[in-house]
Amino acid sequence: MKRWFILMLCGLVVVGSAGWLIAQTISATNYHTQGGATWVVGGTQTVVSGGKLDVQSGATLEVDSGATFTIATNPAFTGTPTYTALRGGDASLDITGQAAATATSPGGAVAITGGAGGTTSGTGGAATVTAGAGTAGNAAGGVSALVGGAGQGTGAGGAAELTGGASGAGTTGNGGAATITGGAAASTNGNGGNVNLVPGAATGTGVTAAVQVNAKGFIPLSYCWNATNVAVDTPFFVAAGSQTYRVTGILARIEVAGTDSSAVSAILKKAASGTAITVGTALHTGSIDLKGTAATNQTLTLEAAANLLLAAGDAVGFDLTGTPTAAVGCVTVMVEPRG
Repeated sequence: MKRWFILMLCGLVVVGSAGWLIAQTISATNYHTQGGATWVVGGTQTVVSGGKLDVQSGATLEVDSGATFTIATNPAFTGTPTYTALRGGDASLDITGQAAATATSPGGAVAITGGAGGTTSGTGGAATVTAGAGTAGNAAGGVSALVGGAGQGTGAGGAAELTGGASGAGTTGNGGAATITGGAAASTNGNGGNVNLVPGAATGTGVTAAVQVNAKGFIPLSYCWNATNVAVDTPFFVAAGSQTYRVTGILARIEVAGTDSSAVSAILKKAASGTAITVGTALHTGSIDLKGTAATNQTLTLEAAANLLLAAGDAVGFDLTGTPTAAVGCVTVMVEPRG
């Protein structure tokens, strides 16, 4: 009798355990894991509409290798969950911030952050976004895209920023570099990948954006003159190919002043193909005084914005008035590429 009772009790335990490992449905009653770990070993556990799966602080929900944890469309999350591994199946893996709750509130942010280093000297964890590799059959790798959010109505589009990390508060820490690197070719005769910086296109009467470095033009165009080498009314730059530019600054330096009794000056102008520099469009107001104070800079005031745009094929030239005699100097025009 005693042996029969023990066997029956064991059978009930086995049947109950098997029932747990097969399929569990969590109804509108809340289901909690508190302390320790809850394992999804086999079968299916489903949280039906209105139900709640609550993993409390200190608890762990583990999905074993080979199992599937499926999140339905538009689930609601509260708190700050932490994932040690999160991968999509055959379908895409979409991590999306929560939509705004009201007409004027912002949408929820999505942050992917590497883990903090140890308190003594541990390095912070890397945050890496890597597109999927192409498979056999010469398939291309997936694209990694960093795209600012679209604006609505008259709102501006969101910026896409790539910023190196700030240094520590000590005396010698350097800021982190921000590096954009084209892909290296691994084939026998393949070309390396380009690094393309493409300004945004304008619409209507707007001006196409520029590629900027610290918000200043970074390509210098210089023309120098001296007593034996000064060409009257000469171009010194032509915008080749299809590239366009914008003038962002002009600075002249008089090293030796001219000695002619009359005024000696120059104006920098732009001119399209077929148009002489002398009748081109001035890039600045006023003029360079070639008889100005020696060893002294002269800053030129730029013309209106429309006059500063250099179309493909435009030349920039030095339009001289007067006789330079012993004049020596140089002028530099800073330009930035446009789309």
